[in-house]
Amino acid sequence: MKCVYCEAALPKKDAKFCPDCGKQQPVLISKEEPKPIPPILKVDEAAELLRISRSYLYRLLARPDDPVPWFPLGKSKRFITEELLAWARRNQQNIIKAG
Repeated sequence: MKCVYCEAALPKKDAKFCPDCGKQQPVLISKEEPKPIPPILKVDEAAELLRISRSYLYRLLARPDDPVPWFPLGKSKRFITEELLAWARRNQQNIIKAG
């Protein structure tokens, strides 16, 4: 890596200052690819995907009209990502108003 001002060699890739001119180097933004969303989610992952609390997710599960789609896996609840996102699209106004 080189200094963006004087083009001197930097001692390490994430150096904050140039050893020659002393100017602060710009922060490099990592271009990591986003983590893929798994096809099946646990309760915490479903709440995170919907950007709601776990307790609010449980209230949505108990709704008499159009509850959040889930399926049992032993004693746990699981969510199919595609179905959860489709449900969220259908109910986005209701979620915002109730939240």
